[in-house]
Amino acid sequence: MPKGPEPPQGLPPGTYIRISGGSWSNTATFQLWGSRLDPDVVTRAIGIEPSRANKRGEPRANNPERTHRTGIWSLKSDEVLSRADDHLDDHLRWLLDQLEPRAPELRDVIAEQELDAQFWCAVFMEALNCDFALPPETIGRMAALGATLRLDIYAPENLEPEATEIPEPGKEPKPLD
Repeated sequence: MPKGPEPPQGLPPGTYIRISGGSWSNTATFQLWGSRLDPDVVTRAIGIEPSRANKRGEPRANNPERTHRTGIWSLKSDEVLSRADDHLDDHLRWLLDQLEPRAPELRDVIAEQELDAQFWCAVFMEALNCDFALPPETIGRMAALGATLRLDIYAPENLEPEATEIPEPGKEPKPLD
């Protein structure tokens, strides 16, 4: 293992493995779906052009032999915000800023077409472990729209943990494999 960053002062001699790098990339999507969903009706009702929209039974773009089992209408944040430089909360707040002015119309179309609503978030970790927080204000805004929050978290592939060797006083650190 390569020599990692210097450990905090005061740790006893030994090998320490760092599993938290704290870096990630992310995106968020607001999705409506249901068997009765008509994307054109949703778009007219809320006045927002979707990032993606399909009716139930339409052929899938990536596999035309298969069809969509439900209708879907979605709005993606990563068409406007950076996946790497903007926090997940920035992505969610951008979506909320688009949707909240049309909340009554959105609730009506959800009820009329019997739709499910969710904020689907994908988080791609760049270390073995990372963490982030969403403020209560953002969570409350999502809840006010009646939408579920779904987090899809992806671990990095083939990532070696960073190890740091702390030698006994007066000795040199041993090379790490």
